[in-house]
Amino acid sequence: MIGINDFNGGMDVDEVFNNYMAIVNALSEHGMKIYIQSTIFAGKRLENLNTKIFELNQRLKTFAAQNDSIAYIDLNAGLAQGSLLNPIYSRDDVHLNGNGYAVWRDTISPYLK
Repeated sequence: MIGINDFNGGMDVDEVFNNYMAIVNALSEHGMKIYIQSTIFAGKRLENLNTKIFELNQRLKTFAAQNDSIAYIDLNAGLAQGSLLNPIYSRDDVHLNGNGYAVWRDTISPYLK
């Protein structure tokens, strides 16, 4: 999961997606199983980033769907209210608190052996 710090620093979706693909391709070349996790939406204070986050996640989801060896895991399904990070999972609208990490853990646990 990458992107929110890049978007906050001014990068556009194309740049972040291309960087993401470089990492995925490097891992794939070494035979690793790839799990792409959605970038978590920001909360109210940084909601201006969520349009880019949504677009990135859509591209990642499409990419994973076109590659049988890549799984896409939607973290926002459990952490977001609509297109905002649920405030019960963060104190600063970006970083997760313990309850947020518990949701993350529960979301990815089916993919762990």
